[in-house]
Amino acid sequence: MIPRIESFTLDWDPRLLLLAFIVLGIGVGIVVHLVFMRFSKWLARRDWLAEHHEIASHFIGVVGVIYAVLVAFVVVTAWQAHDRAQELTIQEQHNVDDLFHLDAAYHDSSDAKYPDRNAESVRRMLREYVMVMGEEWRQMKEEELLCFDTAAVSQACQSGGASKLANDLAHCIRERTFSLSPTTLREQIIYQEGIRLVQSFSENREEIRLHYQEPTLHTNLWWSFLLGALILAGMTYTIRGQDSRSQLFRMCALFAMIGMLVALALVFDRPFSGSQQISGKAWTVMLTHFDGDLDRDATPKGGLPPMCSD
Repeated sequence: MIPRIESFTLDWDPRLLLLAFIVLGIGVGIVVHLVFMRFSKWLARRDWLAEHHEIASHFIGVVGVIYAVLVAFVVVTAWQAHDRAQELTIQEQHNVDDLFHLDAAYHDSSDAKYPDRNAESVRRMLREYVMVMGEEWRQMKEEELLCFDTAAVSQACQSGGASKLANDLAHCIRERTFSLSPTTLREQIIYQEGIRLVQSFSENREEIRLHYQEPTLHTNLWWSFLLGALILAGMTYTIRGQDSRSQLFRMCALFAMIGMLVALALVFDRPFSGSQQISGKAWTVMLTHFDGDLDRDATPKGGLPPMCSD
């Protein structure tokens, strides 16, 4: 049920989503009030409220603190995961950009015997990778099934597409970077830095795909969040002598706040999907810059893979 709600609300404007869940929360608060008022009267007729009236307010305080911890855990966990996914995306983009310009230094070396199948071909692969990432970002926004491994046999991998091509290019970039053969001390320093960048690039790409494949908040955590709200609301009806209108107002306010927190968690839980997807505009900007650099170097573009030919 929760995944369906997430999928249904992914493309909503965040302000509309927030307003919708506040209104929904108020509606739930009204229903909860009507149900628990009957329950409270049923308990009062059996003198159960009188028996526990003295400790009820203290117990509500304990339940409220526990629920506040749960709410903070749910929302903060979702926010931190979203922030981490954005950080990984920026790191991946920086690694690709730095590696592209670093490999150009091989070409500038006067002592380098520069075979096209090495550093310059890595630059062309990086250019193709940046171009493909624009399409893969669209697939992630629309929650399409991605190919997560070059050797996988899933339907997404067999049908090809942007994610399959991006995997192949990432694999070839890594392998070709490792196979470079520096011939001078200057190139050796460049080579070591390139190895560090390509390893960081591979790690970031893999972790981003894990964030995309596995939502941060599992179904049991969502249900704990919602059932905890009902338990907290129900405890407030164990105190005698409350005005019905005041209690209704408190319930509407409580569930309006809960609705707002649910909306926030929904937005943060899917960092690569829907209207609040982490921006992929940097890939387009990088492609423009890469094309400009390659044109100045008179480097041919295209023709990559199958499997990232020389």
